[in-house]
Amino acid sequence: MTRLRVPTVLAVCACWALAACSGDSSPAATDAARAATSFTASVDAQPEAACALLAPQTRQELEDSSGPCAQGIKDANLPSAGRVISVDVFGQDAMVRLEHDTVFLARFGSGWRVTAAGCTPQEQDRPFSCELKGA
Repeated sequence: MTRLRVPTVLAVCACWALAACSGDSSPAATDAARAATSFTASVDAQPEAACALLAPQTRQELEDSSGPCAQGIKDANLPSAGRVISVDVFGQDAMVRLEHDTVFLARFGSGWRVTAAGCTPQEQDRPFSCELKGA
């Protein structure tokens, strides 16, 4: 019985930690942060898992420009993201700022999916520049 409780407690603590880092503590923000950190954690270790977290348009763009998704993810040279700094949810879209990356996501029926990663802010009033993005 104790074995089942420890993972559950750890999962709940991780969710609270993700929400505490963001200004938005809504379930949507927590889910977006979880999707972003799952994506960034799997880029090097499990590129196929990272590919499964991409929005369809982003995956298609990556495959069109780089070949198979897993190889394209590796070749994108995405930064080691670090911890979540903040999460902003705008309806069906979210921006997760991490220590060394900004990840953009969209909500699909299957959950949050990454639309852009490896993003850095540009000069004021200019969009982010992203290493990985959809069309």
